[in-house]
Parts: sequence; C-alpha cells; structure tokens
Amino acid sequence: MPAPTPAPAPQQDYSWLLILVIAYLLLQGGGGAAPIPDPGLHVMLVYDATKSRDLDPKQLSALSSNRVPDYVVTKQGKFARFDISVEQKNMDAVWVEAMKRKRDSLPWVVVSNAPRRGGVEQPLPKTDDEFLSLVKKYAE
Repeated sequence: MPAPTPAPAPQQDYSWLLILVIAYLLLQGGGGAAPIPDPGLHVMLVYDATKSRDLDPKQLSALSSNRVPDYVVTKQGKFARFDISVEQKNMDAVWVEAMKRKRDSLPWVVVSNAPRRGGVEQPLPKTDDEFLSLVKKYAE
C-alpha cells in the first residue's frame, strides 16, 4: 500500500494586507501625486491681471486675498502668486519648474505637499473660503 499523500498546505490569504495598505494611502493624502516634488506645502496661484476684471467678484477676492498666503506661512509652507502678463525674474527654482506645468485655464492654482499629502492642480476656486478649504485639505 502506498504512503498517504500529505494534504496540501493551506494558502495564506494576504488580501487583508492589500486592503490595509490602500486604506493607509487614502488616509494619508488628499489626492494624486504632489505636483511639486520639493518637500512641504507649496501653493502657487497663476493669473492674468489683464483679464482679472472679467472674474466674478468672489473669485477676484480669492485671487487677491491674503487669507491663503497667511495660512500657508503658519504651516511653514511657501506661497507664490504670479501674473503671467508680467515677466518673472529671479524666481526660486521651485517656482520656475512649477510654472512649466500645463494649465488648462486662468486663474490656476497648484497645491502640493510632498511627499505625504499629494496635491492638486485646478482652476482657482470660486470663493476665498473654497480656496482656503482646498489648501487645508492638503496641508493638514
């Protein structure tokens, strides 16, 4: 009589580990990869002053308000506001690279917090409150 064949070892189920990793990543960041690879919070606002009179008053307020820059500074971040109708000279290298990124419209905002929080590139929100909320999403 042949020796009995041992039962195959049970396969380990590691699907729980995959779920745990995905949950961790979702909780760590607000969105996609950070558009600005430099570590820390960076917020860049790009606009065309020659067309700012065409903006809704609330969006114009979001463009010119100091609430977001002040908030970014409290988070030890960097904020820049660039008018494309003015030649930019002596810009920090981080902004030179960020200005090369594609923009679909103006005013345009880039919020980035590498490496942990990710970031977003999108049209400037319609109000100052919405702009501040967007930045907070990636800052905290």
